[in-house]
Amino acid sequence: VNAAWLRILSIYSGVGAKKMQSTYLKTKDSLWIKGTNYPTVPSLRISLHSADPLLTGVSEIAFARVAPSTYGAIATSGILRQIPINQALTFTNSPITGSATHWGSWNTLTGGNFLRSGQFLDTNGTPAPITLTTGNNATIASGTIRFAIERGVFSDYFIDAKLNWLIGTAFPIAPVSVRASLGTGLQFDGAGTNSGLARQPVLWGADATIANYIRVANSAQVAFSAPASPLTLDSAGFYDALTAGNLLWVGRFPSRIFGIGETPLWEISAINVDF
Repeated sequence: VNAAWLRILSIYSGVGAKKMQSTYLKTKDSLWIKGTNYPTVPSLRISLHSADPLLTGVSEIAFARVAPSTYGAIATSGILRQIPINQALTFTNSPITGSATHWGSWNTLTGGNFLRSGQFLDTNGTPAPITLTTGNNATIASGTIRFAIERGVFSDYFIDAKLNWLIGTAFPIAPVSVRASLGTGLQFDGAGTNSGLARQPVLWGADATIANYIRVANSAQVAFSAPASPLTLDSAGFYDALTAGNLLWVGRFPSRIFGIGETPLWEISAINVDF
């Protein structure tokens, strides 16, 4: 049996996600796929910011954070899976005269861990800062703030788990191991053709910071059984179980035909998942 190398597989969480999700949550995502359960649900609080909060919640305006309690249903809008806050949020007694360009979210009333952020935009997607006057209240209209995650790589199962966690539903138990499958045209919604080769476990290494992402890579080879007939492979799906289970994400690589007796194999650090 001959080993036949699979191409390096880089899996990104979406261009927008690198800024919208905090370093704190990116790290929790990485820990979860390695077997550590997600934190308990947050006591969610919303903040206002005078500039992009980036990955840690900087530029917070010194309002008392506001606790939302009413949310819409998770829905798909274009490439986004999102959930709105369906109530007006009033921030009392502005400490400044100026504007709030972004909102942020935290897991506590004060201090705590920064979670996610977004920019205030109008219906055309143009920046629309909230005007602030010292001593006055600022009200954010119902539906203005939406938690959104880009589709296309991570499955709706994984995305919805993250959105529901923000609003009070416990995150699923961490998988005992993430299992990789191979196929042709595999998609985040489960479409495509699975090769029929048995899923293989993926062992993960330590986190690395790459630009605005937290990257985790496989720390051991991932080898599949040799096909009984030639197979064309161009994509991989990653699941939380050996059979059935839930699809977590997909990745794609240049198409290649694997012949009889060729063992598809990823070398160490060939699978890169960026949260």
